[in-house]
Amino acid sequence: MSELDEVVNKIRELKNKLEKLINEKQDLIDPEVVSASKKLDEALVEYEKAIRKKHKGGINNKSNDIAGDPAAAVADDDSCVTGDTSTDVKNNVENNKKNNEKP
Repeated sequence: MSELDEVVNKIRELKNKLEKLINEKQDLIDPEVVSASKKLDEALVEYEKAIRKKHKGGINNKSNDIAGDPAAAVADDDSCVTGDTSTDVKNNVENNKKNNEKP
């Protein structure tokens, strides 16, 4: 299994855990929910780094659709992300990009 596959599997697991916690707690600011959300964010950053490493041209290399949209590989897999959550994943990726940009 490649590094990228491992990261995608990790994202799936963390996403499922987060969804379960949200349904159980019914409180988005519950410390466990916030912690799970942060772990998912970290995995998305790890995914973006793996994409950059794999494609060597970085995230701006448009030769591959996944390189142009790091959430695409995850969002296109129905077993991983469905419904509104795919928008959440894309928003998390965009927020992580903004947080990692140099001024």
